[in-house]
Amino acid sequence: MTMSTAPIVKVSPKYQVVIPKQVRQALNIQVGQRLQVWHNGHSLELVPVEPIADLAGAFPEIPPFERESDRDL
Repeated sequence: MTMSTAPIVKVSPKYQVVIPKQVRQALNIQVGQRLQVWHNGHSLELVPVEPIADLAGAFPEIPPFERESDRDL
């Protein structure tokens, strides 16, 4: 998607915007998904917040470790 074909959205009186369908589908954004909002100067960036459980196994080079006996799982 180029700047000339990027969809335009309107801010509602409650400061809400609708993410266009083509963007939702391209990024597989789901109902209830959380997005973090970043701003830099005059631009905004919405970044999906991934559940921590989704990171399981993401770093296979880090060996598993034993928890200390006084720690709950």
